[in-house]
Amino acid sequence: MTAVRALAALVAGAALLVSGCTGDTGTVDVGVDDAPATGASSSPPPTASAAPTPQPSQALPDLCPPWGETAARTPKAIPDLNLNCLGSDASRDLRRLAGRPMLINFWASWCGPCKVELPLLARAHREWGDQVAFLGIDAQDASAEAWKSLTAAGIEYPQLEDPKGRSRAAFGWTSGLPLTVFVDAHGRMVGTERTAFRTYPEVTAALHRHLGDLREAQEPGSRGKP
Repeated sequence: MTAVRALAALVAGAALLVSGCTGDTGTVDVGVDDAPATGASSSPPPTASAAPTPQPSQALPDLCPPWGETAARTPKAIPDLNLNCLGSDASRDLRRLAGRPMLINFWASWCGPCKVELPLLARAHREWGDQVAFLGIDAQDASAEAWKSLTAAGIEYPQLEDPKGRSRAAFGWTSGLPLTVFVDAHGRMVGTERTAFRTYPEVTAALHRHLGDLREAQEPGSRGKP
């Protein structure tokens, strides 16, 4: 009988041991990588993208703007700022892009309003690109994500990249993105739009307001020059 009791006690102890290892159905320890995501932020996300940057031949044409004239140093002159072309080691000095009226759009793939207006700017470039140079500056962004947004919007005009936000102080987009700056043929900044374009007529109205009278645009769907 003593042996039977000892065996029963041994079985009961083993059952308690197993219960202690697997019976906890309370909270689960969630690691940092598994924590639920918080709400979206209007500020730029951490700069980290393991995805390779596509090459221009794979998705878009050469995104470097053509060289132009050098703007004179005047109080309203475009800042003397050198930035790389998107996804390229080549660079451009903004002061050396004068010679034609120009629209410069500061944007980022993490900026919701920016992505809404990109297709509108793509259309404006197709219809007015023979008279106005269009230039995008992708700010504080990952190149791979920028390429995706440009491809989705049908953007084909030149793009520079500013991953460190060096243009923030130079152009005054401290209040956020998007920002669109209008530059005359002499390289002088003549107008600024600090909110996103929501409709195509808003884009065309801004072009006329800041760059003067433009002749009738090309037929929709035609391709303008960069």
